[in-house]
Amino acid sequence: MKTDHALAELFAHDPDLIKVILGLGPEGRYRMFSDVVKEVERRLDAVFIAEEENLPIVVSEFQGYDEETIYYRWLTKIGLIGTRYPRREIYGVLLFILPEHAPRPSRGIESGDRVSPSSRSSILPW
Repeated sequence: MKTDHALAELFAHDPDLIKVILGLGPEGRYRMFSDVVKEVERRLDAVFIAEEENLPIVVSEFQGYDEETIYYRWLTKIGLIGTRYPRREIYGVLLFILPEHAPRPSRGIESGDRVSPSSRSSILPW
């Protein structure tokens, strides 16, 4: 998708922008990369890993179209990164380009304690 590419370029230019979205403090530096998990072959839009191991890893999905199963795909990707880094805290960030792209969460899936109503992005600490 064109929106995925544009957001990936923005975050690749300044990965520390993820700290602003999450409301994290200024400490630590992030780097961003796209990743492929071979076991299941899921493409991850962006993974942000701080150089400091005490800071969370952020798995981000950029959603630019309506997709009924987005929450399940998103949780799968968070879980796969969690199995790769079992001792690290993992955050999942799902960024909807437009509010109408965000389907109502299925039963059992709720947004975490940080929600930005203006962008309809939700953060779920894993």
